[in-house]
Amino acid sequence: VKDEHEKADVTTTAVTDEGVPPKNLLQVIQDVAKKTGDETVKLGMAVGQKTKELTDHVGRESVKIHDNLKPHMDKLGENTDREIKKHQDRARVLGENIGKSTREITANVGTQTKAVSEVVGRESVKIATNVGNTTRQVADHVGKESVKIADHVGKESVKIADAVGKETKKQYDKVAPIVEPHAKKYSSMINGTMADLMTTDDDAWWKQTLDGTARAYGRVVLCDNPFTGLMICLAMLLGSPVAFIISLYCAALTNLTTKVIGLDQSMMRKGIFASNAVLVGAGLVSYFAYDGVGGYLSLIFVATIAAPVTIMAYLFTARIFTPMGIPTLLFPYVGVMMFTLLGASYWKAVSPVTMEIIDAPHFRFMESAFKGLAQIFVVDNGFSGFLIFLGMMACSRILATAAFVGSALAALLGMGFFGVPVEIINAGFMGFNSALAIPALLYFLVPTKKSLISCFLGLFMTLGAQVAFEALFTTWSIP
Repeated sequence: VKDEHEKADVTTTAVTDEGVPPKNLLQVIQDVAKKTGDETVKLGMAVGQKTKELTDHVGRESVKIHDNLKPHMDKLGENTDREIKKHQDRARVLGENIGKSTREITANVGTQTKAVSEVVGRESVKIATNVGNTTRQVADHVGKESVKIADHVGKESVKIADAVGKETKKQYDKVAPIVEPHAKKYSSMINGTMADLMTTDDDAWWKQTLDGTARAYGRVVLCDNPFTGLMICLAMLLGSPVAFIISLYCAALTNLTTKVIGLDQSMMRKGIFASNAVLVGAGLVSYFAYDGVGGYLSLIFVATIAAPVTIMAYLFTARIFTPMGIPTLLFPYVGVMMFTLLGASYWKAVSPVTMEIIDAPHFRFMESAFKGLAQIFVVDNGFSGFLIFLGMMACSRILATAAFVGSALAALLGMGFFGVPVEIINAGFMGFNSALAIPALLYFLVPTKKSLISCFLGLFMTLGAQVAFEALFTTWSIP
């Protein structure tokens, strides 16, 4: 085949190089391919014959080898089975020996553990007993020492108390000749809130209502004192009997209403609920004109409605102001009175009245100062203001002085700074707001130099606001 290929290559090269025509080239290629195919067939048949002979020979030799090895393989398998069984027997015996040894060791360990536990238990009991005995001894010793210390402290305290008592007695003996006559002259009950006379839930309802009504008058000027309230009642009775009667009716009606609707009676006994109703009753008499019997019946009807409304106004105002730390004071009175005045123009039997002011050519200082106190309760009477001042003195000298000074300074500033007519100042209209503002500042602030500055600024703010609101309300014919 190799030779034929070489010849074909030479022929092809010769054909290409010598320029044999194409028809001769095709014949040459066919001759070469035919000859090459015949040689390839012959070669394939020879190779196939040789391969078959070789395969048959290998098969025969393999059978011979397998036959020769079979006895040896059977013998080797038997030996292997014997060895495996022998090792299994040895492993079983070894496992039994290990289990037996383990059981023996476990039994020995349990016995030793039990013995150790018993020993530890006995030693723990001994230790606990020793600790208990030692603790008891320490406690007994501490107790004895504490008793000794307490006895010593008690003896020293008695000595100190005796020394203090003797020194106090010496000091009291020095001031007794001065203090005792005054202590006998003035009753300690007419001071502060007169707590000794304050009623409780165990007292009759009429006593509680009477106590709350009297204290309500004092509450208007920040004095929780029934004596102050009685002095104010006397002042109103002398200045305006009708105003006193209607204010008393409003206060009593308000206190009874609080009992009916189930409000806190301790607040009622302190006069908190009725203090605004007192001023509403006095304002209804002073700010309105009543015509005949129908007018006075209308007055009673309006008072009957307005007095309980002050309770709702108080509860509403307290709900807003109390979380902010602001006292309610007389906001309910101002609100109820303003709504009443604004709606009075539509009533037939009741109408707002214009205040009549008597001409006064000269400024009267003391009269204007005391009338400023009386105008708090809408009373135009200087002696009534003096009685109110005395009633406040019975409760608090600081509040009484602050109220008088506030009214007096307001009168002076109203004439000298704000240019208010003299007749308005003499009637006390410039003093009643300041007579309430200055005591309130000293009541809710600790009296110090800084609080005095606050009082001075509060005085100007009060007067400025009063003048401004007067100009505003005049257009509506409202005082």
